[in-house]
Amino acid sequence: MKEKIHPKWFEATVVCSCGNTFVTGSTREKLHVEICSACHPFFTGNQKFVDTEGRVEKFVTKYGTVTSKKSKKDLAKAERAKAEAEAKAAEEAKAQAEQAAAEQAAAASAKAAPTEERAEPAPAAAKRKRASKPRARKPKAAATATAETPAAEQPAP
Repeated sequence: MKEKIHPKWFEATVVCSCGNTFVTGSTREKLHVEICSACHPFFTGNQKFVDTEGRVEKFVTKYGTVTSKKSKKDLAKAERAKAEAEAKAAEEAKAQAEQAAAEQAAAASAKAAPTEERAEPAPAAAKRKRASKPRARKPKAAATATAETPAAEQPAP
């Protein structure tokens, strides 16, 4: 062996998270381990949950949340849809408020002038559906053939 190139060798005390301690040889004087032969399920035969110390949480704190391009697009699409829904709800609320104000004004004017004839409030401008033209149907080929052929030429059943 060459001199002055090897690390010092110690009688190391190993301390497990379960509380077990034992002595072994190492280049460190004291070692801390998460699991040992006294608490490992392979050696004990008991099922035990081994805590991984929140590895996912460690990753998230170290690197932050990772989102793919597709999930970013989906998130943006969902935000746009939410904004559109909120705008539509605001428009509907505004229209309802205007309609309620108009009804209150009509009721107030009706109370102020009871001798005048009450005019019915005009219905809200609703879009009328365009009446579609009925489609011309093609005559069935079998029906036209039997109508054109005389009874004498038709085959017997």
